[in-house]
Amino acid sequence: MTMMSWIFTAGVRAKTSLDRIGEVMNTVSDIQAPDQPAEPERTGTLEMDAVVYTYPGQVQPVLNQLRLKIQPGQTAALIGSTGCGKTTLVNLFGRFFDADAGSVKVDGVDVRELGLADLRNRIAYVPQRSILFTGTIRENLLWGAPDASEEQIREAIVIAQAADFIDQMPAGLETRVGQGGVNLSGGQKQRLCIARALIRQAPILILDDSTSAIDMVTDQKLRSALKNVRDRTTVLMIAQRVQSIMDADVIFVMNGGNIESQGTHQDLLRTSAVYRDIFRSQIGLDLDGQEVV
Repeated sequence: MTMMSWIFTAGVRAKTSLDRIGEVMNTVSDIQAPDQPAEPERTGTLEMDAVVYTYPGQVQPVLNQLRLKIQPGQTAALIGSTGCGKTTLVNLFGRFFDADAGSVKVDGVDVRELGLADLRNRIAYVPQRSILFTGTIRENLLWGAPDASEEQIREAIVIAQAADFIDQMPAGLETRVGQGGVNLSGGQKQRLCIARALIRQAPILILDDSTSAIDMVTDQKLRSALKNVRDRTTVLMIAQRVQSIMDADVIFVMNGGNIESQGTHQDLLRTSAVYRDIFRSQIGLDLDGQEVV
């Protein structure tokens, strides 16, 4: 009787799961590709003009008349308080959902006019959470770019500051990675994910707080090495740490669903109260380099 009861319960659960899978599979996406997609040159330009977005069920827009433009080859950064809309902005560029108003452009064309596969091939995105799967380091790196050469792999792991720890492993690139990267540190996982994105050689690289587990010395080396690809890659960094973005070409400070100010690190220390507050709270220094008491 116990076995029969267990089988019956398992069967009910299986049917419920199958019903849910069916519901998901039959769901029609709100994101529809255009019938005749545009195919602009891959320049690496990112732009938003008067963008408004409100999450379903919410009243207050998370982005409100937001405007920004990032030029080809620039290293740009976004900083702001938690929940200010940084990741929402990134998701709009990838067209995981559409803006309620305004235009979101990649390579000078509204994302709604681009084929979805083409759009997402133009952007190499590294999310906050490192995603690795069971297999070798090489297999993880080649996910999304299976035909990459050894030279491309080497360049990517060197820029991502992953070469040293990979080379120290007895099996090197053939080292097995546990599910989710359980046998790697948080910083190592993030560096592998950045290397994987670099291997794709997309014209746009977006790092969504993707160096949070990397120590500051290694983080600085990584940012310096990224300058080697600026001739072919526009970099957008979303960060919580001021030290991770101080050398960016342009920093956008988000506040209240909009860009409060923009400029270089030194510009913003003079002109942006929001940026100064973030700087002082994290670094503990005033503008003259004196410790804040």
